Amino acid sequence: MSERNERRHRAGWVVGAVLLGLLLCLFTVPGTQAHAVLVRADPAPGSVVGSAPGMVRIWLSEPVQAPPDAVVVTGPDGARVDGGDARVAADDATQLQVTLTANTPGTYEVRWRAISADTHPVGGSFQFSVGAPSGGVAPAGATTTVDTSGRAWAAVARWLHLFGVVVALGPLVFRVVVLGRLRDSEIDLRLWRVSRIGAGIVIVAAPLLLLAQAVGVGGSLSAGLSGEVLRSLVLSSYGARWAGRLVLAVLLLMLAWSAVRRGRSKRLARSWAITALVLGAVLLLLTSLNGHAAATEPVWLSVLADWVHLGATVAWFGGLAAVVAAVRPALAARADAQRLAVLAWAMPRFSTLALVSVELLILTGLYATWAHVPNPAALVDTGYGVALLVKLGLIAVTLGFAAVNLLVLRPRLRAAAVSNPHPPKGADAVARDLTRTIGAEALLGVAILAVVGVLTALPPSRQAAALTAGGTTPDAAAPQAFSQPAVTLAQNAGSTLVTLAIDPAMPGANQAVVSLMDSSGNAVTDARVRLRARPSDGDGASSVTQMEAENGRYRGTVILTPPGAWHLEVLVTLPGQPEAAAPFDLTVPVPDAGAILSLADQAMNGLRSLREHNELGNGGATVVTEFRYAAPDRMHSIVQTPTVHRETIAIGDRRFDREGTGPWQESAWPARGGYRWPAYDFATDATEVTVLGREEIDGVDCFVVAFLDPASAARFRLWIGTTDYLIRQQVMMAPGHYMTSVFSDFNAPVTIEEPE
Repeated sequence: MSERNERRHRAGWVVGAVLLGLLLCLFTVPGTQAHAVLVRADPAPGSVVGSAPGMVRIWLSEPVQAPPDAVVVTGPDGARVDGGDARVAADDATQLQVTLTANTPGTYEVRWRAISADTHPVGGSFQFSVGAPSGGVAPAGATTTVDTSGRAWAAVARWLHLFGVVVALGPLVFRVVVLGRLRDSEIDLRLWRVSRIGAGIVIVAAPLLLLAQAVGVGGSLSAGLSGEVLRSLVLSSYGARWAGRLVLAVLLLMLAWSAVRRGRSKRLARSWAITALVLGAVLLLLTSLNGHAAATEPVWLSVLADWVHLGATVAWFGGLAAVVAAVRPALAARADAQRLAVLAWAMPRFSTLALVSVELLILTGLYATWAHVPNPAALVDTGYGVALLVKLGLIAVTLGFAAVNLLVLRPRLRAAAVSNPHPPKGADAVARDLTRTIGAEALLGVAILAVVGVLTALPPSRQAAALTAGGTTPDAAAPQAFSQPAVTLAQNAGSTLVTLAIDPAMPGANQAVVSLMDSSGNAVTDARVRLRARPSDGDGASSVTQMEAENGRYRGTVILTPPGAWHLEVLVTLPGQPEAAAPFDLTVPVPDAGAILSLADQAMNGLRSLREHNELGNGGATVVTEFRYAAPDRMHSIVQTPTVHRETIAIGDRRFDREGTGPWQESAWPARGGYRWPAYDFATDATEVTVLGREEIDGVDCFVVAFLDPASAARFRLWIGTTDYLIRQQVMMAPGHYMTSVFSDFNAPVTIEEPE
């Protein structure tokens, strides 16, 4: 086959591989998400239940493992109320459960953590209420997040592991596939030395991998280093695969060490390298089983594709490492003819190996991109997508160097080798150029492996997009009775306008978004921004969050626990200027006036009896009425003015009236269906509902809620208890009328009978 036809043949294989990959993307079912998300829970997120259950159950989208304190439940006062026995259900690996030890009315927060099938820590939170929500705010729905704790550690550790694997196995692939029957003791010895270094790097990376995983599971370095977290990790499936990789790396190191010692005096058979590659293949499989592929359906195909992808990476970049670290030094002192002979034998075979590796990388890379990136926009909107673009860019540059080797330098090298034993002038320069470009490829390979380390530590774009959209399945994110919008505040930090949004402004973890504008109204995007938070009463340490710049804004997570008043400061440092602070005061939870009013209706309609003192005036005489109510259909009222004394008793569809001490007159109750109590329905039609503040009524802390009744054009103010939502006082204002009601004796014994 001519050189030109050979190039066309290889180009055809590359084009065919790309087309086949695209067909796979078009005609196969897309993979599922690569991290567990909340499917449903009992009690349901955002629900209000009559009494607390004995156990909280959480169902996730895939089987998970439970780290220590996998489910933590805090009560209305912020104290922990679970039994500390969180676990995966014995009969359902997708279910987390923990016992509950309290039944106090109010809002409970559930925070959960789990190890997903791809070994990434995931977590989330939701709230439910017993009896009625705390603070008048409906409990928050569910969120799911991928834990970012230890992400930097994970990226470094995974890069080091991959780098070590490539350096350990690549030279052995080069020995078996590229050198083949070529016997060169010096090159063999150097290849085994490089492999020994790689195995040592894998062993060094092992504790870093475990530490990064522990930090992610524990949520912090100190928690990750606890014996409980480390013990649970080592005993998990992740720990089993981690230990397996460590054992295989030790075996590789021992084999390489023995090979180096033996190779100093005897020629090594290829079987040594083949044995090491079998161990390496198992090590690569365990690496795939501890990655994104293990959580992407169909798992067998995803793991196989990832395994082949890793193998192709080892063959290509490991071969480059072999040329740079073993072949080139071994040939440095040899005559031109000898050097050219070895290169002429090895380089064509390595080019073929590299070409096959690139084709496999394209196929498996297309599959992984299709499985983990839902749409082109995710390539720029998610960290995973951006890292993938960087990787592809580096690979493109590397392929450029490879093309120079294949299409320019390799033909020159072949021509020089044909003229042996008298190489033409400049043949040595061709050999040097070839090894230099291969060295450049090798350096780019190191950078590519670093990006791969970052990719394996990030949630795939498909999952990141799902979490951005809510982080739950539709069942878990069912509509709630009330929504809690983000609270947005504004303040100045020097001459910079600072806008701070806190979402959902509830006790616990909140997303903080800061926008900055200068005095000319232009967005400020080059500042250093921190958010400091502390309880306003000074009882508790302050926390400082470093805000991350993203799309012209600054984002971070702030923990506002326990509930109550908080003092926040956005600390802004502009280039060349001192730090300036924008202060904010916020109470969490932020009262939702509509929710409070609706809860008041519910609380009042749940009463069995009540006493009401009512005063109605019009600027002149005041009418005083005393009411007693008994559910479901009884009422006794006494109306008094300076000249009138009227008494009424209602029992179902009958009423009894008398003036003063006169006789009782019986009649039918005018309303269809008779008299009914209680029947409070303020929230249905109320508009302009606002919380004016808080006041005490007879020692009871109350929300003061104002609203307009559009049907009567009357404006109301209600004093609603902050814990039981019972109305203590009511004021109604309308043209010519001013009415005040005071409520008492809730559920006190009362008797209302027919008059004799």
